[in-house]
Formats: sequence, structure tokens, C-alpha cells
Amino acid sequence: MRVHCVAAIYVLIFSYFFELSRIELIMLILTILSVIAAEMVNTAIEGLSDIFVSEYNAAAKNIKDVAAGAVFVSAVVSVIVGIILFSDVNAYFRIFNFFCLYPASIVILGIFTLFSVFYIYYGPVETINKTKNFFKFNKKNMD
Repeated sequence: MRVHCVAAIYVLIFSYFFELSRIELIMLILTILSVIAAEMVNTAIEGLSDIFVSEYNAAAKNIKDVAAGAVFVSAVVSVIVGIILFSDVNAYFRIFNFFCLYPASIVILGIFTLFSVFYIYYGPVETINKTKNFFKFNKKNMD
């Protein structure tokens, strides 16, 4: 789920360079939300099956597999929509030119990517705690 959220943020940020129409932007947002909704339903189904089935059960396994398959289908559809919406080659030149004109944005993107990796790996609470501890550690070393 965290990977989907981070990917959605990146897609929405970079979609600015593709000059999408309102309809295309709505399609993009609905596609993102459909993947997140499918992942939420999958998580709920897996949680419920874990509650009600304590040992291995073939029917529960099939139910989990179907729910995971729904997430996969939703993700494949989102990739197809992404290929259609982001096929404008000129937009990639606009992104390149943006980073050439504003080199500080590369640093901001790097910091955001670092936080994204921590968020995906540790989760939101641990990322905040590790960030606070990092700055406390550096503050002690500077004194």
C-alpha cells in the first residue's frame, strides 16, 4: 500500500509536465484510486481470512489469490492508462529542461526520494522517529 501511495504522489507531481486535460487528469486520479481501493479490499479480505481460518485452508488460499489477482489486474490497467496518458515525448524534454533550469529541484527530488524509501520501508511513524533521531544526533555532534 505504501508503494502505491508513493508512486501516486510521483505520478501526480510529474503529470504537471504532460499538460493533461481535465478529463485525462480525472482518468488518472480515478485509475490511481482504483488501485488503492483494490489494495484496501485485498488487505481486508486477507485480514478477515486470517481471523477466521487459523490453519491452512485451500478455500481461504483461493480467496486470497483472487483478491491479489484483482489488485494485479487493477495495476495492469493503471500501467496501460499511464502509457496512453504519458506518451507525449515533448513532456520528457520539459522535465529535463525544468531540472536544467532549476538544479536545486534535483536536490529536492533526491530528498523526497530518500524520505519515500524510508516511508516505504519503515512506515510513517518510524520514518518520523528516525528523522527526529537523526537531527538530534547531528545537533549533539555540532555542540
